[in-house]
Amino acid sequence: MMTPAPDWLPVCCALERHGEVFISHTRPRGAVALRLAVGHLQTDRRHVARAWALAREHAARL
Repeated sequence: MMTPAPDWLPVCCALERHGEVFISHTRPRGAVALRLAVGHLQTDRRHVARAWALAREHAARL
């Protein structure tokens, strides 16, 4: 049995309010997808890992 996917739009809003990361969203084919810009020269793996950890934490609370 699969665990249902969280509704990512409230997660995106919670992350924005949190303020540590900037995440936006889009709706390809009606599904919510989070977008994280990682193109800065100083952005590295730990920044992406932290953003993902925060997203999972916020999703677990909802």
